[in-house]
Amino acid sequence: MEILLTLVMVVLGLGLLWAVKMLGSTVAGRTRARGASRSQARRHFVNAAQLLAKSRSPGNAGAVGRKIAREAVAEADAAILLDPKDAALHIVKSLALQQLGRPAAALRSLTTALTKPASRSLSPSERAEALAKRASLFLEQGKGRRGLDLAIADLEESLSLKADNVDVQCMLANCYEKNGQKVKAVAAYQKSLALDPDFSEAKKGLSKVES
Repeated sequence: MEILLTLVMVVLGLGLLWAVKMLGSTVAGRTRARGASRSQARRHFVNAAQLLAKSRSPGNAGAVGRKIAREAVAEADAAILLDPKDAALHIVKSLALQQLGRPAAALRSLTTALTKPASRSLSPSERAEALAKRASLFLEQGKGRRGLDLAIADLEESLSLKADNVDVQCMLANCYEKNGQKVKAVAAYQKSLALDPDFSEAKKGLSKVES
């Protein structure tokens, strides 16, 4: 369980960086092409991302941080109203909702991003990242066997799109282990170590499952 929680936190911690990266790689180009309303959506997106980063800073803990995160949700909602088919907008809203301690709502927003028509705006690599993020939310909510099965399905699809993500590979291995799929767990841990021979979480996991 400790290994899985560590990996979940790695994925969650990268969430904001990934969303902001999406702004530069995909949203900017699309908004320029679609006119003024999309440009306005982009401004709301930038505001939401900046507010989210501010809410996570050490100096904004507690009620102050939650207030800022609520403002980030409001900015994301304003962007979505203008451009509901852009997955990046739903993703930044999901991250802000998670910051507010609302994992179920965060999961719904992320699922919207992964469902048509919004999902059409994701590249294969971006979809892989979004699937890994959703898997981490399934695990964070602790929905028992069903949550574990849903997380495994998302992680498997994520790796089919981007096979070289060592954190996702190790998270999948740990999920297999918790699901009683020892052979698959061993194979997944070995794949993690093939990608990064020094990855300590994969070493610990493989040692545990083989003992």
